[in-house]
Amino acid sequence: MMKKSLEKEFSVPELTGEPDWVEIVIPDNFGSGRQFITGDIRQDRIRLKYFKRKHDNALMARIWFGPAAEGPVGYVHGGSMAALLDESMGLAVLLTGSLAFTAKLTVKYRKMLPLGSVVTLEAQVKNASGRRVLTTGRIYNDEGEVISKGEGFFIKPSVNKIEEHNIEIKTFEE
Repeated sequence: MMKKSLEKEFSVPELTGEPDWVEIVIPDNFGSGRQFITGDIRQDRIRLKYFKRKHDNALMARIWFGPAAEGPVGYVHGGSMAALLDESMGLAVLLTGSLAFTAKLTVKYRKMLPLGSVVTLEAQVKNASGRRVLTTGRIYNDEGEVISKGEGFFIKPSVNKIEEHNIEIKTFEE
């Protein structure tokens, strides 16, 4: 009964970017099709739109957390924020034209986030050297308060690994 009342309580607002953001539409056939974060058929967990910020090519996102993203009663599950930071930092690497996989993810939680919140996520590549890529990301509210932030260490696969595992490198268009 509690779940029903939560679903009625939340409405999904329009997720829009800023004037210098270009929306990124990830095709349904990207990867194997159904995405971990956005593949929720009922769509009451997480809704998001990705953007590329023009002046620095950072990956940006507007995110709504619905009732199915609940961790502590009334608040967003920390694991959902970690998954979004991981995916977004990986997409930030992809925006540079490289494919890379998460080797290490560190997340720091600063504030509890109430369900039904719309927040902004910013992710970008901080350093790339050889096959190693360091990324940062942060999720913040409309007041600019950081809810959670992360650092990702990504590894670009070697050509041998790409061939060995028959990895198809796909990118997406703006």
